[in-house]
Amino acid sequence: MERSAQRLGRALIVVVDDRIAHGETEDSPGPLVTELLEEAGFIVDGTVAVAGDVVDIRNALNTAVIGGVDLVVTVGGTGVLP
Repeated sequence: MERSAQRLGRALIVVVDDRIAHGETEDSPGPLVTELLEEAGFIVDGTVAVAGDVVDIRNALNTAVIGGVDLVVTVGGTGVLP
C-alpha cells in the first residue's frame, strides 16, 4: 500500500531522561519515535533531550509551541507527575 505524499504536520520529540540529557548514554527512544512519526506522515523537526526537571521540561514544551509544531511527543522520564 503506497502512502500519500501529504504530510500531517510538524512534530517535535522531547526525551525526558537525566542520563541522555547529560550525555551519559545514547538516545535510543528518539530515533525510534522519529522513524514512527515519519512513517505516519509527520515532518519531525528534531529531538530535544532534557533532564527530568520541571523547568527544563516546561521550557522544551514552550519552545515547541512557540516554534509552531503541530505535535509534541514526550518519552522517557519516570511517568506523569504534577
